Order: sequence, then C-alpha cells, then structure tokens
Amino acid sequence: MSERKRAPVGGTSRVLLVGTMLSAVAFVVGLGLTFLGVAGGASIASGLGIVVLLVTPAVALVVSAVELRASQPQAAKLAVAVLGVLVVAVGVALFAH
Repeated sequence: MSERKRAPVGGTSRVLLVGTMLSAVAFVVGLGLTFLGVAGGASIASGLGIVVLLVTPAVALVVSAVELRASQPQAAKLAVAVLGVLVVAVGVALFAH
C-alpha cells in the first residue's frame, strides 16, 4: 500500500497560530489599559486585536494557496476562491448600508 504524502501546510499553521496569539495579546493589553484608565491606548490595542483577528484567516488562505499550488493545485484554487468570496462579503458588508 502506498503512503499518501501530506500537503505542506506548516506556513498556514504558523500564520493561524501567530495571528491568534497576536490578537489575544492585543486584547489583553487593551483590557489592562482599560483597568488602568488609559482609554485611548485601550481602544487602539483592542482595535488592533480586532484587525489582526479578522485579517488572519485571509492571510492563511493566501499562504495555503501558495503552499498547495504544486502538490494540490485544485485545493490551491479553492483557497483562492474562498478568499474571493471573503473579499466580496467584506465589500458588501462595508458598502451596502
């Protein structure tokens, strides 16, 4: 029986891990600054956490497409398609009030 070779997705895993950790740190900093009474800094830190949390999956899709393009081109195309749907959904949410 032949063994299936696993797709290289180390970069995708790293992007998801780092993005999650960075957003969590930003939220904790924002919470700490709120308790210290530094409203401006808390708002900036929390806003940064939200942006990182929202951008992380999009960056992970790009990295997945790059990692999978040689070994699994159909999966890479699917990652790009999902990214396109995400972009359209964000555009609709932002501009269709």
